[in-house]
Amino acid sequence: MENNCHIIIVTYNAMPWIEKCLASCTGYPVVVIDNASTDATISYIERQYQNTRVLPQNTNTGFGMANNIGIAFAQAQGATSFFLLNQDAYLFPETISILLKFQKENEDYGIVSPIHLDGSGQQFDKKFAAYVNAPGIDAAAVKLLEDTAETHMSVPFVNAAGWMLSQEAIKKVGLFDPLFFMYGEDDNMCQRMRYHGYQIGVVPSAKMIHDRASRVATVAAPFTTAHYKEARNLYLRKFADITNSDYEKDLCNTKRDLKKRVKENAIRFRFSKAFNFYKQLQFLEKLQPEIVQSRKRNITIQHT
Repeated sequence: MENNCHIIIVTYNAMPWIEKCLASCTGYPVVVIDNASTDATISYIERQYQNTRVLPQNTNTGFGMANNIGIAFAQAQGATSFFLLNQDAYLFPETISILLKFQKENEDYGIVSPIHLDGSGQQFDKKFAAYVNAPGIDAAAVKLLEDTAETHMSVPFVNAAGWMLSQEAIKKVGLFDPLFFMYGEDDNMCQRMRYHGYQIGVVPSAKMIHDRASRVATVAAPFTTAHYKEARNLYLRKFADITNSDYEKDLCNTKRDLKKRVKENAIRFRFSKAFNFYKQLQFLEKLQPEIVQSRKRNITIQHT
């Protein structure tokens, strides 16, 4: 057991998955940051997994900020590697030891991830397959890549359902950006890793299950509160991306397009639509200073 690696799990109403999740986390200290669950998550963990450290939060701090709390706690305990695991994900045996070995031998990889299988454990999680540019690959193909822990794929992005982070990368790149509440924070972290010279890798001999097939994706109605939440994440992923040196041009083009839509709808007496696009423009302009500050903060090498 390597106690310098801690498993960090953010929970929110995790009862459908937490038993399998924690049962798979053997051999390493586990820190759970609970984002004000209203179900029995905390009491269940405290009763069934007494060696797991639970850090209850009074409010839902979001995914990135909760992970930051967990990483800071683990650092205080002497951890030098941090495995971030979703509450709806389950590890295969040896997954963490394989990733630790790979990262130790390949220090230029700031993030390494296992293969993400779906809830059946028989094929790739669909979104993961898209991230590694391998749609349609199934478990048979994965087996062909199992021979050595050194076999790996370098990718521009992999979602944070299962990430191994090194202390060295965190010192240079920093923690999750506080601008992000939920979704997009892993895109931003991968962008910053690449900007600061780190690679992102998937190690096929390490595997986990991401059991999320039962969740139904919803599409926000235009110009609703949910729409603006999605718009915020979209704008932040795009314009706070420090690998994009043309972000000012892209931002101007987006604002110009919104102004054009306001004008076109107003000319056609579609005042409601015109007003909604005007609100969208105001929303982006209000967000712009935060984007600028984020870029300045993340371009600078961090010291944590």
